[in-house]
Amino acid sequence: MSGRTFRRPERVRKSREFQAARASGASFKEGPFVLTKLENNTGRHRLGVVVSSYTMPLAHKRNRAKRLVREFFRQNKKDMAAAAHDLIIIVRRPLPDNVEYKSVDEKLRRLMKRAKIL
Repeated sequence: MSGRTFRRPERVRKSREFQAARASGASFKEGPFVLTKLENNTGRHRLGVVVSSYTMPLAHKRNRAKRLVREFFRQNKKDMAAAAHDLIIIVRRPLPDNVEYKSVDEKLRRLMKRAKIL
């Protein structure tokens, strides 16, 4: 299997992990996205995605936004910095209905470069 998967150990899953990253991590903003990064000791980058129902009331739109963010992580994790981090990406504003992966990729790439992850 290729290295372009998104397995369970690469996910931030527990509420306390999200809260620790939000409380102690560094935050960066780009467009509708907010990235919070916190160094971890797991030896790998881990991703958590937050899209509130207040921001996007329709579930299929929330799910699409999360899928696009996860796809970006999956495609780019080999290029990320050596130091392992918990990365929390929050979608603060609704994405357009016709948003393409390319535009999400551009915004997230700028965000990751500013955070010195890529």
